[in-house]
Amino acid sequence: MINRINLLVRKVKVGSLTFYGVITEIIYLLFFLVEPLKGLLGDNFREVTSDRIFVILFVVFLTLTFIYIKVTRVIDFQKVKFKHIVLFSLLFNLTLLPIRPVMSSDLYTYISRSRVYSEYHANPYTVPYNSFSEDVLYQQLVTRWSTYTAIYGPLFIFFGSLITLIAQNNLFLNIYIFKLFFVIMNIANIFLIKKITNDKKAVLLYSWNPLITLEFALNAHNDVLMISFFLVGVLFLFSKKRNIFTYTSSWLFFFTSVLVKLFTVIFIPFIFIHIIRKLPNKSKFIFLIIAFFGSVVLLIMPFIPFWDGWRIFSRLFEVVQMEGYVTTVGILTLFFFLAMLRVPNPSVLSKVISKSFFYISYTIIVVKSVFDRNIVQENRLLWYLAISASLFYIFFISRFFPWYFTTLITIYVIYVGITKNNSLIALIHGMTLYALSTYIILR
Repeated sequence: MINRINLLVRKVKVGSLTFYGVITEIIYLLFFLVEPLKGLLGDNFREVTSDRIFVILFVVFLTLTFIYIKVTRVIDFQKVKFKHIVLFSLLFNLTLLPIRPVMSSDLYTYISRSRVYSEYHANPYTVPYNSFSEDVLYQQLVTRWSTYTAIYGPLFIFFGSLITLIAQNNLFLNIYIFKLFFVIMNIANIFLIKKITNDKKAVLLYSWNPLITLEFALNAHNDVLMISFFLVGVLFLFSKKRNIFTYTSSWLFFFTSVLVKLFTVIFIPFIFIHIIRKLPNKSKFIFLIIAFFGSVVLLIMPFIPFWDGWRIFSRLFEVVQMEGYVTTVGILTLFFFLAMLRVPNPSVLSKVISKSFFYISYTIIVVKSVFDRNIVQENRLLWYLAISASLFYIFFISRFFPWYFTTLITIYVIYVGITKNNSLIALIHGMTLYALSTYIILR
């Protein structure tokens, strides 16, 4: 036994992937102490409210980010094996699986809105969870969002309803089936990125990213499912078997991701132009027919059980206009500039100008892609996706949450893996640090 321990110690060399992996795992294990600390300090809320615990958590976030930045810079990826990167990432995810969400109550909202449909057969797009205060899990599930209706796509409602149907009135099962599902999706994403890029650095940039791991394996955000469908679409799109099957499959998976969360709809024009440019003329008409009818079916069929006029999107429109303590860099910059100029209503005007800038710039980029012959290249398409997503997060979102950056980071990770453009790694580091830092305000 002692000989085995000595052998392990000799293998864990300072500066090696194993060294950083072990240190990272030890830090993730610290999250098991959150609930005992909350009980000790009388913090009875689902999200951490104690200043002392939060300071510790923030130090942990910074430490994880520092290690992540360090490992991407010092590791010799020619000597590192894929399986070692993946095994550690599996360990990180499985470590956080048993721990209840720490910085967000969204998982409880997923469960409650899913129960509206699975338990009470009501429309979660028009009936809020508060309408069912007699629900046996109501006191345990009620959140500040319980008075509002659903904003996510119908596909996620179906997934969530299936989970809550299986778990019934057992809160433990509801929480951990959801978490297990999200962890499985996150692990699947790691293998999808490996398949798409065949790049060890890209796999590590995603799988070891503390924001990705914390938001999906710990806080359990449904963005991971949207990313999964998006990545399958990319996998088919970049497949070496370039035929009508791979391109139509890719198109349909991109549309499926939109049915989880609406964000990826901004990628659809670029995907369409890329496919049309790459297909031979004789196949274009077939693709258009399949893509049209497939898109119509995907857009109509999932909404049929919930359709009650356009009012089912009313809450989504409200969220788009919602203000918060943390907003986008574009809106915030404009607000301070207009406030210094003493312009009336700088808050409203900054949003109008910022969102108008997004619409105009996004339209220009779409038009540019139409005439860009290089869009047939994978790296060029990824550039359009990255730029459009960046503009959306900088200028459009009125209320920003840290987990929104997970999709953007994923796109840049693929871009780095495909193009080998290491200069963008610093941007991924910056986005990770910025997103985790916003918890200072959000808490």
